[in-house]
Amino acid sequence: MSNIVRQLCLHLADSDHQVELICGDRELGRRMLAPGTSVLHGVNQTVLSQRRHPLIGPVKQLRRKLQILPKETVVHIHTCFSAFSEAAMHECRRKGLRYVFSPHGKLSPQMFARFGMAKRAWWFLFTKRLVESASVIGASSEEERYHLERIPLVGNFCSVSNGFVSQHAKAAKPTRGRPYLLFLGYLDPRKQPSLVIEAYALSGARKSHDLVLAGPDSYNHRSYLEGLVEKLGLRQVVEFYGPAYGEQKQALYENAAALCLPSKAEGQPLVLLESIGAGLPIIYSKACNASEFAAAGAGICLNDFLPKNWADAMDAVCLDLNRARLMRESCLQLAPQYSWPNIVKVWSEVYRGLY
Repeated sequence: MSNIVRQLCLHLADSDHQVELICGDRELGRRMLAPGTSVLHGVNQTVLSQRRHPLIGPVKQLRRKLQILPKETVVHIHTCFSAFSEAAMHECRRKGLRYVFSPHGKLSPQMFARFGMAKRAWWFLFTKRLVESASVIGASSEEERYHLERIPLVGNFCSVSNGFVSQHAKAAKPTRGRPYLLFLGYLDPRKQPSLVIEAYALSGARKSHDLVLAGPDSYNHRSYLEGLVEKLGLRQVVEFYGPAYGEQKQALYENAAALCLPSKAEGQPLVLLESIGAGLPIIYSKACNASEFAAAGAGICLNDFLPKNWADAMDAVCLDLNRARLMRESCLQLAPQYSWPNIVKVWSEVYRGLY
């Protein structure tokens, strides 16, 4: 279950909306939740037993669940290219339920190109008409909306940003001897932690800053990255931190010099918003669909994936203390508009507009 789904459900329930959450029990093929029904923080939750591959299902249980929803229900369907989400769109369309669709980066140019002709055939045969039947197609930024319109995709679009949970770390400050640059996220080739390592090796910042890579190795990419670190002679200054959550993750944000995310494809990454909330300057790719952060002075947005250019960006933040201070101030000024209460207000208006 994505953070966006979780936060939308919790905040809407707090606002006295009746919220029903239907999800599968797996993430990236691993069972994360126990199947069954429950009520958690005012949210009615149904977890369905899911097959190992998203193209398989579950479908029948999901359709039965949707069939009993009242006609005035607004259904918000997150992502596509899975039997789960596409069965939901099909059933909503068949029953006449109003539904909102959010791609969360699944239709970005790089993600859309994955699996080539097979994915395009699936899109044009099945998914496209279901997405275009949505009452609203919700992009996470104006850049993502632009990509959707260029597919081409026809529909009623809106742009609503991701949000972040405001918190401060209570955990002890990391006991690192030097300041550090941070990569935080899945060690996923699509997010290019290898490029972060290569750029760091070229940077002047490596003389004064370490590099910390934090996140789960769900894509079995860590061994390759460790080999790259060894090859570049960086073993003493690069740390593989492993997964970080809650206060541990917040402490990493609050004590880093900058966050680096050269992702090839995203909706709008939560990690950028959490960094801004912690006052942490960000260095990120154009594919993160978040140009407004750089425009506000909170970060540096790069249009290419040349290691030398990323190294220069690292140096610009780490070695220019005045610039780093101004970027931190910009982060903290920008953060309040991305708090979840504000984001949920926008979504609530979208839902109300359907009736």
